[in-house]
Amino acid sequence: MDKLYIAFPGDLLMRMLQLVAVPLIMTSVISGVSGLSVHVSSKIALRAAVFFVGTTIISVSIGLFLVLTVQPGAAYTVEKEETEPETFSTIDALLDLVRNLLPKSMIQACYRQYKTQKLEFVVHTMEPNSSVQTNTTMVRLEVRYVEGVNTLGLITCSFFLGLTLNKMGEKGKILVEFFTILQATTKCIVNIVLWYLPFGVLFMMAGNVVEVHDWETTRKLGMFMAIVLIGLVLQAFIVLPTIYFLAVRRNPFQVYRGVSTALLTALLISSR
Repeated sequence: MDKLYIAFPGDLLMRMLQLVAVPLIMTSVISGVSGLSVHVSSKIALRAAVFFVGTTIISVSIGLFLVLTVQPGAAYTVEKEETEPETFSTIDALLDLVRNLLPKSMIQACYRQYKTQKLEFVVHTMEPNSSVQTNTTMVRLEVRYVEGVNTLGLITCSFFLGLTLNKMGEKGKILVEFFTILQATTKCIVNIVLWYLPFGVLFMMAGNVVEVHDWETTRKLGMFMAIVLIGLVLQAFIVLPTIYFLAVRRNPFQVYRGVSTALLTALLISSR
């Protein structure tokens, strides 16, 4: 009960971030793509799509590698004699990533995302002409939608919507101006939320500290935070600069002044 009251300002922060996340993502992508030049839009669109999908796959792979290797939430004092069958597959995660890129509905993508889970069950069979019972462990893939914003799907839909408005020219100018104004309005709201951010994060962390009853839990939490920071550092300061250098042959760190806001936003959003 104490955590519920202490973490209340942090809960308000998460609600505000979730409130502005969807309109900010959609309006930014639509406004950016619709404002491209008609002659270069196709090349930029193709390169942007390849870059986005490629960096997303790399970031997911880095996260999976770090989590599966370090296992920050696993208790190191428990030893098991038998190895349990693996219920998580990297291939399934990548397939879910591709499926989420093409959602069935843009509205559904605002609050649900696709996820595949493996369910294990035991089948009991009797041998013919015998009383011996055989137990066979079977695996079944269960496909369902889980709560959460499908960011990849929203970006894909917004990208093609902006590209269509770009090709429409003057006919789609009114709608482009609408999304541009909506983007500016959303940014103003985001700036207000950022002023509340330190206060909300403080109480969010305080609510988690209240639940700590031993140092083992604290160690796991610290390990998780370290893994998140390591993944962000690898993606922001190694993967992205390397891709930029290989593509442009220029110093990538000179660009960080312009993209520092985007990297800071990614850091804040990933800290949920």
